[in-house]
Amino acid sequence: IVVGESYDVGTFVRVPPGQNATCRARLGLYWRTGSNCSGSQISVPDSPSVYVSNGWTLMTLPQQGAPAGVVSAEVTLFNAKTSGTPGQYQTFFDGVFLGDFGVLFTNNFEDGALSSWSQVVP
Repeated sequence: IVVGESYDVGTFVRVPPGQNATCRARLGLYWRTGSNCSGSQISVPDSPSVYVSNGWTLMTLPQQGAPAGVVSAEVTLFNAKTSGTPGQYQTFFDGVFLGDFGVLFTNNFEDGALSSWSQVVP
């Protein structure tokens, strides 16, 4: 990780429909002050949540600037149950990436919003 550089982080997520609990999947990033994801952490806001998908959905956190003092980065994948309903909740993640990819074409890129993708890839 190079301080001052911007990094794109993302993953594809699939949340199968028909599960008996209300849950969500999210992507997160923590900057770390030590090597190998050790030391103190500096959080970056998590991605928007995905509750159900009919296919693979791309979640991204584009152009995250590495702040002063960081040495490494930890990508986190969340699977959180949001209801008291008993039962299991499955979430599938694939193709996790972290790097300077120059993500340009996210939803609303033309108006400067740069929010995560919401399209579904079958």
